[in-house]
Parts: sequence; structure tokens; C-alpha cells
Amino acid sequence: MRVFISADIEGITDVTCWPDTEKGSISYDKAAAQMTAEVAAACRGALKAGADEVVVRDAHDSAMNIDHKGLPRGVKLIRGWASGLCSMMTSVEDGFDLCFMVGYHSPGYSDGNPLAHTMTHTGIMKTLLNGRIMSEMEYNGLYAARHGVPLGLVTGDKALCELGKEIFPALHTVAVKEGNSSATYNMHPDDAVDAIEEEAFKTVKAAMEGQIKPIEVPEWFELSIQFKEFAKAQDAARYPGAFQIDAHTVGFETHDADELFTAYTFMH
Repeated sequence: MRVFISADIEGITDVTCWPDTEKGSISYDKAAAQMTAEVAAACRGALKAGADEVVVRDAHDSAMNIDHKGLPRGVKLIRGWASGLCSMMTSVEDGFDLCFMVGYHSPGYSDGNPLAHTMTHTGIMKTLLNGRIMSEMEYNGLYAARHGVPLGLVTGDKALCELGKEIFPALHTVAVKEGNSSATYNMHPDDAVDAIEEEAFKTVKAAMEGQIKPIEVPEWFELSIQFKEFAKAQDAARYPGAFQIDAHTVGFETHDADELFTAYTFMH
């Protein structure tokens, strides 16, 4: 059993404002340390349940936030950004059996987390995929499913965990916090670590028993991206096959999942 973990920071307990997520800010080091602790907990749970290998993909901002020494011995860490169609999931296509997402957050244009966004909080207002507000969880989970890897565990804010169970029926979740306007109501950091380790253990056991399968990849995709600046929409509309819906919104349609990932990578 090979387990792949994609880790973000906006869904980590106590992380509440943008400075928490930015290197050089007074609160970043504390947030990064808790990110490391929650990822380490997921690793420990997976290994205790019998996983043969765990690979962690640091997927926030610089992709150099996790302290590798804070993870269990033997766990591999992917740092920095590699080329590919789904950078937050780099290497998930390399024969993994299960994936986790730790520290994930609600999508842009939703209110479940004061840091809600999809891929970027600076340039995009709303992204829709087949009529539903698209989260990084759904997009990355779809990419994993395209390569036969099921999403088994998501940790982050309560709203995202609830959304995840709608999209991924067998999903295990740990809601470490709940958003309320510009505030977050947070689980104690040590309690979050314990809960994640326990749920990671249960998730791997469930996967070994065949209870977790990849979701079915849709046969048709309708993507729309609403940009904050109309000039960005005009730029995105130049992608082959893209079309402008209104001054700030660009659409793209395809039956091919890989074409969707390629278009989204370049358009957003």
C-alpha cells in the first residue's frame, strides 16, 4: 500500500489570516510547525495501519513549508514546484494506491473559511466545474481518480469536509476548524494531531479492505473561471478552445480529462 499525501496550510488548525500563510510574517513559523505536525500525524497513522510507503507533497505557496525532520523516518517529501498538469499532486500518477489531503480549505466564492480560495486568492473570484463551485480538493481528487488513485482522507475546515463527503462517498474526514466570517473556531493543535493520526489509520485499513475506490471521472467537463480583472479574462480567453462568457468570465469545454487539466493549468 503506497500512500500519497498532498498538504496545504489554509486548512490547518489555528491558521486564520493570510499572514499566517506567508513566509516572513510573525505568525508563519507557528503555522508551518503545525502543518508539519498534522502531516506527520497522517503519516504515522498510515504507517501504523500497514502502508509500505508514504510520500508527502508540500503543496502550499513556495512548496517548502514542511520540516522533513518532523516527519516519520522513511517518509519522502517533495519540495518545490515540478512541472506537470497538477502541481499540488506531483507524482500521484506514479503507482500510488491511496491519497490523503491534509490542511485543505474551502473553495473560492464560499464562506466556510476566511482563507477560502481556489488555487489563488489574488486573481480569481469563482471557478465552476460542471456547474459546481470547484475546490482544490475536487480538482486534485479528480486528477488522482484519472490515474486510478482514490481520495481517502481530507483534513481541513468543516465546510470543506462536508463538501468532500458529497463528492467522494467513501471519504474519511477530520474537521480541525470551522470558519465564521473572518474568524476560525479551532480544535486544540494536539487534539487535531491525535484525530488525524487516528483517522489516517482507519482510512488505510478501509482502503486495504476495498472500501475506498476512485470516483468515476465524468465524460464531459464544463469549466468557467471568473477573474477579478477583465484583462486577466481576456488573456485566459486566448487559450485554444476557450471562450469569453462575459467581461470577467471565461469558459472551456471538453470530454477529455487531460485536456481539462492542461487548459486549467494555463488559463488560471
